[in-house]
Amino acid sequence: ETVKEFVAGDPTRIPFVNMYPSYAGATNLGGTYRDYLTKWVNLVGSDYLEYLYFDHYPFTASESVRSTYFSDLETVRDVAFTNGRMKTGGFTQMGSWNGMTRPTVDMARWSTYSLLAYGMKSLSHFCWVAPAYVAPENGGEGMRDFVTDYQGNPTDLYDPMTILNWQVRQLGPVFMGMDVKHAYHTYNVPSGTEALPS
Repeated sequence: ETVKEFVAGDPTRIPFVNMYPSYAGATNLGGTYRDYLTKWVNLVGSDYLEYLYFDHYPFTASESVRSTYFSDLETVRDVAFTNGRMKTGGFTQMGSWNGMTRPTVDMARWSTYSLLAYGMKSLSHFCWVAPAYVAPENGGEGMRDFVTDYQGNPTDLYDPMTILNWQVRQLGPVFMGMDVKHAYHTYNVPSGTEALPS
């Protein structure tokens, strides 16, 4: 209702809504992850959604890559593709906070390319500028330096991500002009994804 109200108030703009990842849990999602995304697209209508956007941060303190990361990417890709080939978008993980691992330069690149491999047309970095550190014991999330620290000073991720952003920008016309009908895995195929057919 709110999205449609905003569109009616200014039809030249489309509201941005970022969907939960599956690890938000069935109570928050109202069912399976596919049910949640499908219900959202059906209720709002794909014409009112410029992007089916979501975030899912893969690098946790207990897993090298969160076990549901690729199944979420596949679900977002499939729901968007089967609903008029909607554009998709997602957030990379660029820092650490409670229970999360700060990515290395290679992990930050991997975060970007994994979204592109699943056909994401819009990428946002969480975060480029780190929020001020507030310790968990003081009610904060313990966020640490991302691409820049909270004062705007570059970290080790700054130069590599600046270069990667430029490279992705150059590929933009190619990525924007294609749809990802399938995203295949060839090694250790994650649950909820497709293996490359023989």
